[in-house]
Amino acid sequence: MSLKYQWHLREQPEDTQVKNLAHETGLSTLVTQILVQRGLKTPQQVLSFLQPQIADLHDPYLLHDMDIAVERLTQAIFAGEKILIYGDYDADGITSAAILREAIMILGGQVTVFIPDRFVDGYGPNQKRYEQFVQEGYQLIVTVDNGVTGLEEIQYAQEHKVDVIITDHHTLPPKLPLATAIVHPQYPGSNYPCPDLSGAGVAFKVASALLDEPPEELLDLAAIGTVADMVELKEENRVLVTWGLKQIQNEPRLGIEQLCKQAHIKLADFGEETIGFQIAPRLNALGRMDDATKGVELLTTSDLEKAKHLAQEIDKLNQQRKDITAEVFNDAYIKAQEQIKAGNQLLIIAGENWHRGVLGIVAGKIVDLTNHPTVILDILEDGRAVGSGRSNGNFDLYQALAVNRKLYQNFGGHAQACGVTLAASDLEQWRQQINALPTVKSLDTSKKTSRLYDLNLSVSQINLQLLEQLQQLAPFGQGNPLPIIKIDQFDSFQAEYLGKKTQNHVKIKLRQQQQYLDIIAFGWGQQLNQIQEFGISAVYGSLRRNKWR
Repeated sequence: MSLKYQWHLREQPEDTQVKNLAHETGLSTLVTQILVQRGLKTPQQVLSFLQPQIADLHDPYLLHDMDIAVERLTQAIFAGEKILIYGDYDADGITSAAILREAIMILGGQVTVFIPDRFVDGYGPNQKRYEQFVQEGYQLIVTVDNGVTGLEEIQYAQEHKVDVIITDHHTLPPKLPLATAIVHPQYPGSNYPCPDLSGAGVAFKVASALLDEPPEELLDLAAIGTVADMVELKEENRVLVTWGLKQIQNEPRLGIEQLCKQAHIKLADFGEETIGFQIAPRLNALGRMDDATKGVELLTTSDLEKAKHLAQEIDKLNQQRKDITAEVFNDAYIKAQEQIKAGNQLLIIAGENWHRGVLGIVAGKIVDLTNHPTVILDILEDGRAVGSGRSNGNFDLYQALAVNRKLYQNFGGHAQACGVTLAASDLEQWRQQINALPTVKSLDTSKKTSRLYDLNLSVSQINLQLLEQLQQLAPFGQGNPLPIIKIDQFDSFQAEYLGKKTQNHVKIKLRQQQQYLDIIAFGWGQQLNQIQEFGISAVYGSLRRNKWR
């Protein structure tokens, strides 16, 4: 039995279809099989996918209200008006703000970037901040990666003769703000060809319209925001990431170069995984631990010493975030085990002085280890409990928590991730009520999340040539995942902890006759005893080139 997932072979295309397309494109049958599985069935579709071009980007004026937004921005820039960019504290929000700031600066505009404080201001438009901006004499506010939920805040600004342009990509609410313009790829009735743009993608389209052409020098920022926000890497998003990665590899901006030095990343090896596992977590650490505005400064500065200093500071904050996450997790995991023994299906775990910036990460880790939906809360001195919840694809956490909506001071989210605030004195009652719900009581935590694999190969078929073939499908991400390979043909295995310092990760060595394959299972330290006791019948994973030392 799989320790984490219920695995199924992805539906396989017809051999004739694969062979014909392989012949027409000159690709291997293995790569062609995966392309067909992903809906690419003609030579033209394959060529467009494998060789995305900047010329493939859509006309930015296809986006709703783009003409109004550009006209108002141009007017503000050339009239010398005070412009404010209102961003968000994650990697997508930071890069979105940096893109629009750069575009406005190119045209000589006066622009200030404001990134809200996660704990003071919360996500999205904040009434007190909008009042402050009105008092400070700003004449135009442009939101990036947020804004569509700001009904009252934007109405206040507009009533006080401060125009607001919304650029956003998040789910549209039933009622939209009466802004000067709303630039959104999913605006009702607009039918934009790439509706899954990130906040940075939307900002890049605004910059393209403002500058009359796609600003290639900003593709690197668009790529980071796009990968960090985990939108589908198809169509226009694939163009942005492909060419943004090339720019970072060949002509990196100072801030990215210095951040890579801190993370010991070789620019020649910079790829989408570098963003996902190295760059985005560092930028996100700013919003969790400090002031995310520093991320915009890092990405836009032309001062080498400033870039070095900011990169060092961000790297230290990321390490602090890791250390704090480990501390909170250790405490929370003990409480999780106690609740599971007590018969709770949905875990509601609270502690004092737990850093609110890491609660969602900790909840996700506990879900991963226990398969129980989990809410982690920090109890504040004022008597409130503030927290984040996570779930897997088998359970809708939002719907379960929404039943007790009257109990909450703040609540929001979606099926797999929620945020909630309530009185700490209500926690025990809340835990009992939630776990008494029929949907929670009937929750089967032994049920594994279903996952698909693409290929079934033996150890002897795994080599660098195969890896290079699969790399033709990069960049990988949502909508174009790394091909998952099942290996169940091997003679023996060895499993041990990876490294001597910690017991967090596992290294497995498979042997088939005289061939060996190393497997690294990150975060699987707690499963080593099970692996050694019960053995391995199959391994599921993706291929990486080992560049260590």
